[in-house]
Amino acid sequence: MFGKNKEEKERKREEKALAKIKELEEKERIRKEKEGKKSLKLGQKQVRLKRNTGIKILKIAVWGIFLLFAVRGAIAATRPDPISEMKNTQKKFQDQVAINSAIEERAFAFAEDFAREYFTLFDGKYDDYKNRLSGYMAKEVIDKVDSKGCMDVQSVAAYDFKRYSDNQVDVLLHAVVLYKVEVAPQGQQQDAIDIKNKTYNTSKRDVYIDIPIYYTSAREMVVEDIPLMINKPSTASLEADTNISNDTLNGNEADEVKKSLTEFFKAYYQESQTQVDYFLTVPGSIRGTDSRYKFNSMDECTIYNLGSKKYKAVVVLKVDDVGKTFRQQVNVNLAYKNDRYMIESLDTRSKNLKN
Repeated sequence: MFGKNKEEKERKREEKALAKIKELEEKERIRKEKEGKKSLKLGQKQVRLKRNTGIKILKIAVWGIFLLFAVRGAIAATRPDPISEMKNTQKKFQDQVAINSAIEERAFAFAEDFAREYFTLFDGKYDDYKNRLSGYMAKEVIDKVDSKGCMDVQSVAAYDFKRYSDNQVDVLLHAVVLYKVEVAPQGQQQDAIDIKNKTYNTSKRDVYIDIPIYYTSAREMVVEDIPLMINKPSTASLEADTNISNDTLNGNEADEVKKSLTEFFKAYYQESQTQVDYFLTVPGSIRGTDSRYKFNSMDECTIYNLGSKKYKAVVVLKVDDVGKTFRQQVNVNLAYKNDRYMIESLDTRSKNLKN
């Protein structure tokens, strides 16, 4: 009996222990579930937080791109178009060239008009001389000009232009002047000679001067000081070269070319245009002299073979005009066509020739 009660107690104790274990396990399971749900919610919040951050970054990028294009558009709108800018630059350059050209032409004409008065001085008419110069010079400059003597201008020609400043230029001019020096008759007093009875020694001179000119924005001009006497302009140094080709024409073929050239020059100087056209590869490309002159002779003729049945002739010839003989030096391009030598071109040079 006692043994059974003891076993019963042991069994109940074990059941309580198992029940306690299950209760603890259930509590542990519930706790883990709660922690899992919290962890899940936290994860969702983290995901939502990350997703919102990406959208913000995207919005910032989009706005940045928009602002970039807006700024570039504003810059492009305010910056001139390169083509338009280039055209404007070209127009400004062309306008400036036109202005400079107009000033140069105006200065040339002004200087030539002034020089005609400057080199025209009548004996005893000094007030008239100063009065004429007053249209070109200030009074304080005219008072410094030597107004004595007698001279007469034959021709004037402005030939060069130099810019001194933005509103000052120098015009270089050539004048042909007759200087008249009075010759007093022997046995008479200088004061007793009537102007009408005066005699003069005349000297013809080439005079070169530099005329300083000031001008306003309205292109009004004035000679601002006494012109400077200068030397005549130098000529270019020319190294003559007559060699076109080492292959010169000789013999019967050269004689045939010379014969054709002689007939052509007779037509060119003495005959009508119809007869001149007969010798030309292109009729009308060379105009004859309409029978004004008489062909005299062809004194020299050197013929160069250019190849492909083409030739160049350097010719020295003479023509007459009312009893006066003139020397002519020319080069002629020829081509062999239609069984004869025909003229392609005629030029006045006999040296430094192009092929």
